[in-house]
Amino acid sequence: MKKIFILAGELSGDKLGAWYLNKLILRQAQDGNEEKFVCEAVGGDFLKIAGAKIYQRFEKLNVAGFIEIIKSLRFIFKFLNSTLDYILQNNFDEVILIDFPGFNLRLARKLKRKNPNIKITYLSPPQLWAWGAFRARTLKRNSDDIIVLFPFEVDWYEKRGIKVRYLGNPVYDELQSYFDNAVKEKKRLVILPGSRTSEIEKLLPLFVDSIKRFKLINSGVDVYLPLAESINIEKIKTKLRKLRAPKINIVLGQEEKLKILNTATLALSKPGTISLQLSFLRVPSLMVYKASWITYFLVKSIAKIKYMSLPNLFLNKPVFKEILQVGCNSKNISKNLNVLYKSCIKQDEDYQKLQKDFDKVRGLFS
Repeated sequence: MKKIFILAGELSGDKLGAWYLNKLILRQAQDGNEEKFVCEAVGGDFLKIAGAKIYQRFEKLNVAGFIEIIKSLRFIFKFLNSTLDYILQNNFDEVILIDFPGFNLRLARKLKRKNPNIKITYLSPPQLWAWGAFRARTLKRNSDDIIVLFPFEVDWYEKRGIKVRYLGNPVYDELQSYFDNAVKEKKRLVILPGSRTSEIEKLLPLFVDSIKRFKLINSGVDVYLPLAESINIEKIKTKLRKLRAPKINIVLGQEEKLKILNTATLALSKPGTISLQLSFLRVPSLMVYKASWITYFLVKSIAKIKYMSLPNLFLNKPVFKEILQVGCNSKNISKNLNVLYKSCIKQDEDYQKLQKDFDKVRGLFS
């Protein structure tokens, strides 16, 4: 019986791993392949539901920001080495690494040194087209199969002598059933400060202060905060009380989150995969992110990109307005949020242009 080990270091990887595992099971059934496999994972509830036995929870690796990572290095390296030993001692045939490049590329290199015969599949490799191609050689040397999530990546890697496969995009697959069923509410704002507890705690005060200002002018707008079930909800509620936040409706679970997003007038969000969800669901959004200045300057010096939001990168234009670091204050955010809200209510020329851009982004995946 084939033994597979999956490593997903964050919530998005947990979802992606479940998507791939379900694809793998479906493909085997369609091909009449009777080869059985068992799967263990560093992951969470999504991989568990898909059939993986959870070796460790991904939340243990949830660290965001340069300074935070430095503080956690001792634990991270200990976790890496113990996971490496576990994989080798239990004779896994294939290891599927999902995103999380700082950790996973090191694990891939160590695995190949210890056992060159073990199959390494890299699902959603680091976005080298955004961050520079300096990791391309390491990725090629230590991966037997590379699966990308964006169609254009196939050509990008091919030009650099790396063969990759595109099997579809889980965000697009998940949301297709919503595409023609949107009923937009005219007074619904969704805030999305992140999927990690550390991200939420860092951005929530800024988001709440921005909403307070926004609601001074738009008092009738209902505010929703979707949270992953892995988040400590009581901790977030306590934080909201301390911030003296206006009424915010907390939404739990992926299905409820998508229902809310599909009916939202607009969103205030951090960049990331969520920006792709918002564009697929046609939700006009303002992208906001503020990190420590050390992290900001390090990213600025490394990144080869003009934008942080995926739709902006794909179309090479500001589909979503971004307020990053400089000027990232509640006064500026609420001002821009108010402009966007008025555009949504009037469905003016800017709104119509935005809808056309959403069509273009969807078209890249259809």
